[in-house]
Amino acid sequence: MLTAVAFDFPRDDPRALRLRCLEAAIDRAPDVLQTRVRYVLELTAAIAKARDAESPCAGERRQACERTVEGQVRDMVRLDAHGPSALIAKAELLMAEQRPLDAEAMLHKGCPHFVYDMYAGCQRVRVRAAAATRSKELLDAASRDLAAAGCGFGAIRAEEIGRAHV
Repeated sequence: MLTAVAFDFPRDDPRALRLRCLEAAIDRAPDVLQTRVRYVLELTAAIAKARDAESPCAGERRQACERTVEGQVRDMVRLDAHGPSALIAKAELLMAEQRPLDAEAMLHKGCPHFVYDMYAGCQRVRVRAAAATRSKELLDAASRDLAAAGCGFGAIRAEEIGRAHV
């Protein structure tokens, strides 16, 4: 319920209010992965806007926000050991820290371990990271891999299926 309430606020309301609702939701139901995912997305957005004095992660609070995301990543691994949530959360943090090249490389290596919609979701984040690097080559490669995910399998699996149907 608190997770839903957090996102009922208009987007121009203070991010800190959404974060407090999500923190309370995690305290009450610590095993709900989706709440942690939303919390990390809000925190990484706040980290990315840390130059804004009104950001909950501005100034000296930034390091605490980064540590919180890292803790959430560890919890996500525990809750979703076979899913991409933790990998995506770590990539979001790297992008918020202005390290899209590191995020893209990590996703390039990690996304192929997933299949179906998990692979496609991971690849979508990889495309965003590649775009943020401003490298045409990385963006082209990430986009090709995402397009190959159209059948719902990882890139390696998609090639195997393609050969089987030729």
